[in-house]
Amino acid sequence: MKLRMAFLVSTLLLGFSSASFSQSYGWKDGNNGPAADTASRRSVDGFGGMMIITPDADWEEKWNTPSGTSPFYKKVNEAKVGETIYILSFFSNPKSNPLHVVNISCDIQIIQPDGTVAMTEKNRPCFHGVLGGAPEMIYMTNAAVGFMGEEKDPKGVWTVKIAMKDQLRTEPVMLTQSFTLK
Repeated sequence: MKLRMAFLVSTLLLGFSSASFSQSYGWKDGNNGPAADTASRRSVDGFGGMMIITPDADWEEKWNTPSGTSPFYKKVNEAKVGETIYILSFFSNPKSNPLHVVNISCDIQIIQPDGTVAMTEKNRPCFHGVLGGAPEMIYMTNAAVGFMGEEKDPKGVWTVKIAMKDQLRTEPVMLTQSFTLK
């Protein structure tokens, strides 16, 4: 069984991890009220994390829009063999050190339908540096993952887990999302 995954970090430099749109403390709903936590979007101790699975090959171009413009990503919960989907992660309200440096790492795991771990990466640097705006804005991590299922890969529900860790906080934000490979 072969799984073809490509890490897309070479195109995401610190400069691309710029803010795209503003949110106040914590995630907000469409009425500017507090949004309930979901498996793929949650906050812990004021630090917010979010994961999106998208078929948009132009996800980076969409992210690098002018400030004040909110990018729109199609979301998928199904993938066909031979099609690439992209796992993107975002954060908001990290703590910074006295030099205003933010340090976020991610544990990323992709689990096959039978429970076998197809990919795991621990303590991957997801963002390190000074933010390009207010901490309450939404920033993209540099931990984008491209996934393409092959014919011999198991069909069924695959699970993606990300533990996003702000190194100046004690508890990680645990994110989970699934998609069905057909």
